[in-house]
Amino acid sequence: MTVSRNWLPGYMTLLHSVERVNGPHDHCGYLFIGSPMVPDSQLSAPEKKIIRHIVGSKPTIFHNVDSDRLSYLMRVPNLRPGVLHAWMKLDLFHSWANECGMPKQIIFLDTDTLVINSLTFIQRYLTKDAQLNRTSDKWALHGSANWYGLSGWVFATDMTPAKPRFINTGFLAFRRPAPEEFLNALQRRIEQRIRENLKIYMADQDVINHAFDDSNLRHSERKLHQNWYANYRPNSAESLREWRVAHWMGVEKPWGKKGHTRGPVRYNDGVLPRLDTMWLDECHQVATKALLVANLTIGCGDGVERDVPGRLDKAAYYLILALLAIAYAVWSTVRPCKERYGDCCVFMSVSAAVALWVFAAYLTADWDHAGWFREPLGLRGDR
Repeated sequence: MTVSRNWLPGYMTLLHSVERVNGPHDHCGYLFIGSPMVPDSQLSAPEKKIIRHIVGSKPTIFHNVDSDRLSYLMRVPNLRPGVLHAWMKLDLFHSWANECGMPKQIIFLDTDTLVINSLTFIQRYLTKDAQLNRTSDKWALHGSANWYGLSGWVFATDMTPAKPRFINTGFLAFRRPAPEEFLNALQRRIEQRIRENLKIYMADQDVINHAFDDSNLRHSERKLHQNWYANYRPNSAESLREWRVAHWMGVEKPWGKKGHTRGPVRYNDGVLPRLDTMWLDECHQVATKALLVANLTIGCGDGVERDVPGRLDKAAYYLILALLAIAYAVWSTVRPCKERYGDCCVFMSVSAAVALWVFAAYLTADWDHAGWFREPLGLRGDR
């Protein structure tokens, strides 16, 4: 993982969750990447002490990324602060001067994630993938398909594109180093962004996905797995049971940190309050250990208050009642309408009544698009 002292509660809680869930079952180590050029990525002695206490005897590597490479990436235009931490992630794909003893299999997690269920099957998958690569000459970057939830008073479900293509880099799994053709494709996108002065929010995520769209790639591929459940968030209690990694992408972090992509209504997160509680419980566990072992204070916060999509202010229900009254009035005109104008009038009256009823019901739904529709009407959700 990339580390940031400004995100101390995030990466400490993540590390604790990984070790708690996976610890007894795997023999892997931990890799933390930073750079002297990014001061808050340099961990203090107490921070390293509690990290070693959490992971026990497992190998722990604190790696500084290539300074020349990072200096070049600083030239890429961008629209958000803290982007250097994202760029440091790209160093994982390269060979390092001190390769001896360095990990060959990487499972990368953003610091705003929490491991809920075991990831050891991914370690086994990467080992099997490496054996296949010896015969197929293919290198793969594995991602977990993002799930977009739909929930409302009618139904709740989790959905994902039938053929997902875009990798969200909050979770990545691969063998390193990456092939030269992939590194060259990354470099071409970076050079394009500098040359054309492209100012966008995404950093590594943009570069990585553009690299896979490069027609010159012959031996590299991206694989998005729809059954890994190792990114984004579940949308129901049922899916929470099989979820492996929850990602606070696009929302305020559970310890109160403001992310760079957030909005009043982004997704329908019916389980997000429960995930916040799970994160807070995990954070309090590691905070207690940090204070006792390293005299280090980790600020977990007291939880965050969130807008809940679809939960309307009470005033909104008066509008709904008004719409239903209008629908009833339209329905009551059916008989006189038929007597005067015939069946065509009846059809139009019934259609209008149904349309008004559907619109009233739609305003109560937990769907994202219903939330977006409510915004200009001033129908904000309760906190």
